Amino acid sequence: MSERLLVYGHHFCPEVHTVRAMLDHIGIDYRYIDIRKDHGGRGRVREINRGYESVPTLVFPNGSILTEASEDALYTHLQLMGYPLDRPSTMDQILIVLRNPILSAFGVGVVIGGGLFGSSLVVAVGAGLVLLPFLLRLFLKKR
Repeated sequence: MSERLLVYGHHFCPEVHTVRAMLDHIGIDYRYIDIRKDHGGRGRVREINRGYESVPTLVFPNGSILTEASEDALYTHLQLMGYPLDRPSTMDQILIVLRNPILSAFGVGVVIGGGLFGSSLVVAVGAGLVLLPFLLRLFLKKR
């Protein structure tokens, strides 16, 4: 059993960014394990989630587990675990959302792109930039 909260995830999942931003914002110490880089972590997530790589998966010091939990479920569980915290204010929630790069790109797209099409375009370009290093490595490996 771990002495601190474990957060399993990968950077392509927007909910992982949100959960990590929430935990950072309220000051909870945790260890992040990227299942795309840590094969043992990937195996543990598959074991917990019956073969699925469902993230975020949180494993608490007492062994309790939350997978893909809603914000309310996460806060409730944190309070039950004895973490002293209050619900975030509206401004805190905005700051948490702004730390999520995918949601931020969508919001910027709505503002500068003129609605849903513009936001989708900004998200697509952002996703392309995020995927670029991966695609380059894949391309260079094949040569």
